[in-house]
Parts: sequence; C-alpha cells; structure tokens
Amino acid sequence: MTRIIRNQTELEKALVDRLKNLDDDINDYKLGKRHRIKNIAANLRVLVIETPTNIPLLLHVAKLNKIELKIVRDVPPIKDLKSELLLEEMLEELGFVSNVPTPVRLSNNDLIKDFADLEGSHEDHQLPERFDRLEKSGLYIGNSIPAHEYALLGLASEILGVSKLLRNTLNNKFKHVPSI
Repeated sequence: MTRIIRNQTELEKALVDRLKNLDDDINDYKLGKRHRIKNIAANLRVLVIETPTNIPLLLHVAKLNKIELKIVRDVPPIKDLKSELLLEEMLEELGFVSNVPTPVRLSNNDLIKDFADLEGSHEDHQLPERFDRLEKSGLYIGNSIPAHEYALLGLASEILGVSKLLRNTLNNKFKHVPSI
C-alpha cells in the first residue's frame, strides 16, 4: 500500500480533531458510556504510540512546532517518583501493577497498545496474556470501574493536559478550531 505524506497543516488539523475526539470520549465515558473506552484507547494509540506503521501524531506535531510536552505532577517527595518529566518518559513508566491473581506489570505504552489491540483499533484474535490476567484481576475502582480502564482514563486525561500548550498554539493558528 502506498502511503501519502501529509503536510504540517494537515497533520495539525488532524491532531486538533483527534484531541477533540479524545476529550469527547473521556466525557462520554464519565457520563456512563463505558463503551467509549475503546475509542479512548484507539485515539491514544494514534497520538502517542510508535509502531512500524505509525508515527505518533501528538509527539510529531509537538516536535514540528518546537513544543516540549512536559508533565508536572504534584507528588510527594518519594525516591524515583519524578515531579517533572517529558511525555515520552511518562509513557515508559509503569502504568499498572497488579499481583491479583498473578503478577502483571505494564508500562503506560504497553497499557495503551494492549488496550487498543484488543478493544480499540481492531478486534484482535489473540489476547496478550498479561492483558488477559489484567482483565481477570477483579480489581475495581469504586465497585464499578475496572482498574485497567481507570488507569487508561487517567493516562488519557494526563495526555490531554500536557497537550494544552500545543492545542492553544494550534487554536491561535487556525482561529476557527474550538478549544477543548
């Protein structure tokens, strides 16, 4: 298949649309539309995951605009817990750890990839064993949200937050684009 290279303006408009979709899906999920978790995973994969066929849209457009995607967290002073880090570093951090029923350790990248492979981009016929264990862990937040969905939702919100400066830059550039 021949791939067409899009210019910077096309990529920026695609990013604004993708971030708006992500924001809408997060809000819908919070309103009880649990099936939106699939869309959240698919959008995150396009935005931040590098594969042989995908250049992460958010990271690429930020680089084109010379904007550093830095996350600032209000965290207690604990060894190895960074209060400031780049988005790329945060994606490599452990995003989910569980020992129920057996140990599962996923980086934020792994969580997005596995979720998107299973639930978002396509219905994968092979479930990664670590994700199968994660789904069967029985861990819930507030008796209703599976812990791995909660972790993905938190990650999506953090990515929306870190993209704010870039979104504002693009909104000023296009003027007609609604703010998230």
